[in-house]
Amino acid sequence: MDSPPSVPDRSYTLVSTLKTFWTFWEAAEGKDLDKQVEQFQSMVARAHPEIYQEKVIGRSGGTEPFSLDKRLREWLPDLPGRIGTMRKLTEEIAFNLRNFDRTFRQAFPSFSWQGKVYFTVSVDAFDGAVRRVNGEMALLFGIDKIAKLHGSGASLEPLFHHELFHMHHGHVNPSPMDDRTLLYPLWNEGLAVFVAKKLNPDATWGQLVLSDDMVRQGTQQLPSLAKELRPHLKGSTEASYRDFFLGAGKRQDIPNRVGYFVGFRVVQEVAKERSLAQLVRLRGKALFDAVDGVLARFAGVPQGVAR
Repeated sequence: MDSPPSVPDRSYTLVSTLKTFWTFWEAAEGKDLDKQVEQFQSMVARAHPEIYQEKVIGRSGGTEPFSLDKRLREWLPDLPGRIGTMRKLTEEIAFNLRNFDRTFRQAFPSFSWQGKVYFTVSVDAFDGAVRRVNGEMALLFGIDKIAKLHGSGASLEPLFHHELFHMHHGHVNPSPMDDRTLLYPLWNEGLAVFVAKKLNPDATWGQLVLSDDMVRQGTQQLPSLAKELRPHLKGSTEASYRDFFLGAGKRQDIPNRVGYFVGFRVVQEVAKERSLAQLVRLRGKALFDAVDGVLARFAGVPQGVAR
């Protein structure tokens, strides 16, 4: 695939590094690891240096300095098992992206975010992510990580809608930069899952960036999770954000990233009394009262009772 097909009336720019990757794989498949690393560096990373740097794909963990060579040696041996799904995703981009974009713009006709959307291989850094590329905020999709997370059931459409909605939401109703609470992460992620579900009603929980296990445990623990989250609407910590919203959560008593599910359930309730357009614009005290009210009901306590 040279590049994604043109999409009429889009405001963003599409960039694909996938042709470069597939050219590399045709040359490197079956070679020894040293040769594969060398060829990836020369054929892919050298062609797209804006992607394969620490600011975009990050460190592999811990405090070690960034090393693409080390990342590649950890990533390449696992790649053959994903190649079939990655090819499927590449074809999905080529043939269906126009429709994905159209369905999104039908739901959000005011969508006008201007930026770049990259389709690439992320060396397992992300499935969908927002990163600063060449000094500008961009939306990136890593088909290798999507394939790893979802296997043969991987589908780009719900994830594309989820992440594109984040760009739209941030454009028309940006979260306060100085906010140090879980109010906006809970709402923003929950609303993105809600939108993806609305546009893809048959999507699995996994395709909606949740999981069957998260939904099961989150449903069972919803009263206690809601009770715990209420104080965090007014002030929180990095550790709490990590445990509720990142895959690197340290707690054993709750699913990693369960904040996505709780946020989704909150949005479902708020949406009973507001249109989608109103949900997108909700902010400040009105947002706080709506979210706190739902969490209070989930927790089984009256709104206004001390958190």
